Amino acid sequence: MVLVLLSVVSVACGGGGSDSNDHITVQHILLSVAGSGETTPFVVKKRANRTPEAAKVLAGDMQRRATSGEDFDKLASQNSDDAPPGIYAMSNFGVPADPGEYPRSNVPQPFGNVSFSLKVGEVGVAPYDPANNPAGYEIIKRIK
Repeated sequence: MVLVLLSVVSVACGGGGSDSNDHITVQHILLSVAGSGETTPFVVKKRANRTPEAAKVLAGDMQRRATSGEDFDKLASQNSDDAPPGIYAMSNFGVPADPGEYPRSNVPQPFGNVSFSLKVGEVGVAPYDPANNPAGYEIIKRIK
């Protein structure tokens, strides 16, 4: 009985651990599209000539490979147009950012939405959107 009660108190007090959504860390693979612009916080290290359609197909392939167990670090280093290693720490809406973190309000909306919807170890894709995610498609893995 005491163990069950302690578990409930731990979860209720935020002791749920790594799936907390106040502060998260993600790694991404940026697949930029031709004509894409710089988008904070990303540093596009190489400009791609791919169309949005080609980037979407490549993003699907990267997501499939990542979810089937390929090494995400290796996929990122070989395929991302962002400066390596493409790891970003963020604080959620209404949560003060720790040093080195980006407030969620300062990243592209699709990137933030996907990042904060993932559990640790999960992979998702933030779609290219010229207005809200102009850098390109992003395959995102939550690492913390």
